Amino acid sequence: MVPIKFINFLARYSCPKWNHDNGNKISRVIHGILRRTCRYLFWGLAMADYYLCAPSSPLKVSRYADRTKYGNTYPRVFRAIANWKESLDALVVDPANFVIKYATSYCAWKIFESTGKWPTKKVEVRNKAHAQEIADRERAHDAKYWLEFLQAQTCYRDVVDEDYIFQNYKGHYIGIDPNYGEYGLVVWFEYCFIDRIDGQPVLMGFEISTYENKQFVHKIVAPENFTWIEIGKRAAR
Repeated sequence: MVPIKFINFLARYSCPKWNHDNGNKISRVIHGILRRTCRYLFWGLAMADYYLCAPSSPLKVSRYADRTKYGNTYPRVFRAIANWKESLDALVVDPANFVIKYATSYCAWKIFESTGKWPTKKVEVRNKAHAQEIADRERAHDAKYWLEFLQAQTCYRDVVDEDYIFQNYKGHYIGIDPNYGEYGLVVWFEYCFIDRIDGQPVLMGFEISTYENKQFVHKIVAPENFTWIEIGKRAAR
């Protein structure tokens, strides 16, 4: 198990707030290298801690076992560090460059956990107008923009509906609600919540996991409030 205090130290000094340059070119280069070095060391140790703490390979454990035995599979290190007051120059990011302890980082992690590959922040630009729209966004990779973000990833398979998920509930799915709050919300599908009416199974909702207010959340949602994306190890196209 890797010492959390040491990883927290590396995470802290991956941020400009504590590892800042004095404005000249040489200083910018040196401190830029130091920040990247701290960041890569922090990521490596976080992943090492995750694999060392897992009772078996995370890629081989079913999500049903994860739920009953291990609960939240988001890396212990990500949950434990960076408890300082948040500011633009003190943000700690995961290997996909999403700020940790947010829904986007959690879902990026679940993609890695399911496929063995972190998503990238690329987006397929359709035309000049779309390129300008992306440039004008204050936060280009907020949850509300994740449909086009996922469509550019190799893990993207298709947009699916709740009936498809009900019939293929062992698959992996991300739900996107672009209208949730200011920045939207992305969630990870866990289970179909069903009841029986006249002896027949009836879908009552989806149980999902995500992060809200930097806290892990398991809850039941109405499927129709989300756009659902099937996630796989390679694209269907």
